[in-house]
Amino acid sequence: MNIETLIEHLIFLILFGEANRYLTLPIKFWMGFLIFGTIAGTFILFGHIVKIKEGKFFLNLLAIIFLLPSNFSAFILVAFNYIFNIIFALILFFLSIGFSIYTINQGNNIKNKRLRSEGIIQLRSRIKRAVKNILIDSIESGPISRVTQGTKSDPHSKVHLDDSFIDHSKPLVCPICNYKNPSESRLCISCYSKFLKCSICKKQISKEDEVFCPFCSAPYHKRGFFEWLKVKAHCKNCKKDLDLWEFQKYHNENGQEHDLPSKFCINCRRYIPIDANFCIYCGFKI
Repeated sequence: MNIETLIEHLIFLILFGEANRYLTLPIKFWMGFLIFGTIAGTFILFGHIVKIKEGKFFLNLLAIIFLLPSNFSAFILVAFNYIFNIIFALILFFLSIGFSIYTINQGNNIKNKRLRSEGIIQLRSRIKRAVKNILIDSIESGPISRVTQGTKSDPHSKVHLDDSFIDHSKPLVCPICNYKNPSESRLCISCYSKFLKCSICKKQISKEDEVFCPFCSAPYHKRGFFEWLKVKAHCKNCKKDLDLWEFQKYHNENGQEHDLPSKFCINCRRYIPIDANFCIYCGFKI
């Protein structure tokens, strides 16, 4: 067990109530006692180290030696204040080391694999998903734009905005691992890959419904992009003119007979427009 796993194991045992199912009462008692003892022992040792640096420790040690023949009660008092405290702190220190070794052995024990697999792995997954969501929210430039009504300056702005071209009941298929995720997912539950967002509606795109602009590789929903091209005839992202009939011809092409100027994508092995900078199928840069 490495240090990272040990730390996760200890955090899970101390902070989460799930540990109560696996720890017996003596172990809980020793855990609390040794945590307190380690803190107390550290303060005691630190105090004596300061005294040693100031030179008072050796003076008190000489006082103990000279007090023994003359005043036995004073000898007992001084010895208790200095020697016993150091011994007690060292005992607590070695007990904490023993507890750490016991924790490592328990973590490597076959009987506790269920604890690690069902507890720590789930905890790690929840932390990763939370961190990824926070990072995604922080790197996105501003809030997600959601257009709901048409404007006078753009009579075609209602295109693709009634969501009739997107079936939100279907699961989102991850383009990396092909895992089927809930339709509202922003990340793949299996591989934590980020779903592409449609440049028109700003919603996640499933693998079987994605299409890319051949000039700037902007992602779109397939049917939504076709409806957009019917009205605007250009890419929403780069404003490059696109002919819908030509685009659909290539997109429906199986890679054999066609009468349009084309070239071959080396990544997905399909034919694309000859002037394309990116593949319309896989987004690969040509």
